[in-house]
Amino acid sequence: MGMARMREDAAKEFRVAGWTIFDPQEATRTCAGFANVIGHAAGEFTVVKDIYAGIPSGWFSDRSACFLATGRPVVAQNSGFDAWLPCGKGLFNFSTLEQAAEALGQVEADYSRHSAAARNIAERFFDGRKVLGELIEKII
Repeated sequence: MGMARMREDAAKEFRVAGWTIFDPQEATRTCAGFANVIGHAAGEFTVVKDIYAGIPSGWFSDRSACFLATGRPVVAQNSGFDAWLPCGKGLFNFSTLEQAAEALGQVEADYSRHSAAARNIAERFFDGRKVLGELIEKII
């Protein structure tokens, strides 16, 4: 988990719960560092900036797409992306703390199923060959 300027008492609670805390700038300075973070993570839990959650914009992080592509489940605060991405297997959206906890519990209870579903979502919605082909067809 990358968090800048986290209070040490809060960081200690995360570490005790099994989370790894890293310097976000160092981890993303190079492509190899970024790939290393994703490759060593079980998945992604993320919240969005207020502007994305409040509209709802449908915004979805390219980082989350990378997690999905490597078969890592994603639990992300809802920004409206559930209107165009399937949620509930491999990808979860949440609006409340209770929903976030439920999603994390589901991933933990059947990680291999959610890992496979994450990869499937990436192949269906983020594969450049498919996405760019569809874009070109619409333009032409």
